[in-house]
Amino acid sequence: SGGDWSLYKGAGLQIANSIGTTVQGCTFSRLDGTAIILTDRTRQITIEDCEFEWLGESAMAAWGYTDEWDGRDGRQPRETFVRRNIVREIGIYQKQSSAWFQAKSCNTYITDNVFLNMPRAAINFNDGFGGGNVISNNLLFNTCRESGDHGPINTWDRQPLLWDASNRYGYDTPPHLVSKNFIVANFGASQGIDNDDGSSFYHIIDNIMCGEGLKADYGGHDSVFSDNLVIVSPYDGQNCINVNHFNPKHQHQFTNNVCAILSCRGKDCDDLIGYTYASCSETAKFPVLINNTYYTKNGNASLKCADSTYGIEKLQKKGYELGSSAHFLPDDERMISWLFERVHHLLIVRK
Repeated sequence: SGGDWSLYKGAGLQIANSIGTTVQGCTFSRLDGTAIILTDRTRQITIEDCEFEWLGESAMAAWGYTDEWDGRDGRQPRETFVRRNIVREIGIYQKQSSAWFQAKSCNTYITDNVFLNMPRAAINFNDGFGGGNVISNNLLFNTCRESGDHGPINTWDRQPLLWDASNRYGYDTPPHLVSKNFIVANFGASQGIDNDDGSSFYHIIDNIMCGEGLKADYGGHDSVFSDNLVIVSPYDGQNCINVNHFNPKHQHQFTNNVCAILSCRGKDCDDLIGYTYASCSETAKFPVLINNTYYTKNGNASLKCADSTYGIEKLQKKGYELGSSAHFLPDDERMISWLFERVHHLLIVRK
């Protein structure tokens, strides 16, 4: 797999080569390792309405197989439904652990869960095999309590992998959808979603994030970050956006977001909306930035492009951040009202 984590292949409940198994209404408490692991060829497995607490390792994991880079034989967990579960106090012994971890797995639907109180990310994708994952309507907070440089949702994608629809997609995959979540990046967490090391094809839409915004680095491409509310609390100054450039028509897109920077730990970064490692003159490779609204301490917004910093007016003269604007931070009462309004919106959308 293309990510950082290794895993012990074992759990309190191991499901392998199975179709249609449901784990419902169970409590997994005080196990020394992982509670549930799916391995090999599984389809339509459902884990719902369960509680996981005081676990030595992860709560739930999925682990597939490939012949080196070729996964077209289908020996992976697919079409897994993880919904309405509560996960807390995990990773007692193994700190590289999550509420949900997957490697060489795809078409996972993680919905309506509450994940909290753990040492590392709540949701971790070790690679981008097969795509088509959905993370929606979840509440994630108190993650990364014993680590940093990570987010409540963390992804990697360093290794291209073929899958059995690759005659249509090649090494590319359908997008991963991250939508309508309430994500708090507190303790050692940085971004709400850390799309690290080549992570690609993520559509991050209509979320509430308390923490830094879009991070997508080291060769990642084709991700969309749109219609999100981001309240930036002090971390390392990446603030609203931190992305690399990529080839034309495959750049990341950052559009229609509201991003408020409360403060910044670094020097002179209170008005810095973020970074792109492209030069501002590389128009064809530059990220797509459109119709964003920024709120900062001084009512300004600037972006660091390679070694230069450009204010929003200068960016707009170059054709970036068209339709975007910068404003002074509103008072606390107004920002709290944003959160209530957005939560109400998400509840209405669910109905």
